[in-house]
Amino acid sequence: MKNSSNTIKLEVKSKINYLQTKIDDAEKKLNQDFLYYFAWVSEELFIHKFQITALKFQLEFLFDINNELSELEECKIIIKSYENFLDSESNIRSNSSGTLHRETSTWKYQAIMELKKFYQNLTK
Repeated sequence: MKNSSNTIKLEVKSKINYLQTKIDDAEKKLNQDFLYYFAWVSEELFIHKFQITALKFQLEFLFDINNELSELEECKIIIKSYENFLDSESNIRSNSSGTLHRETSTWKYQAIMELKKFYQNLTK
């Protein structure tokens, strides 16, 4: 087992802090010149904010778990839920006629793939 209970929690917290720094930088650019930076930072903002929301929610569960084995099992449950989403037929490019909505479906897919890899690395 590579990561102890405290290490898993610290890694999740560290990832949240890293993503928040990226978000702050992107939002600063967007506020400087919305029209110019919108195309450059929108994807990054969506993906990172989606990931932070998921990580904060999952971190709450990890803090409620008292033993290391259960925490690793919770990580495996998270990975399995991501695998189920990624394998489903409705996971990408939903049936919306809106171009931006279809694009955000792709970004959500990408964000979940990255989160799945993150948790897989934590459980090695």
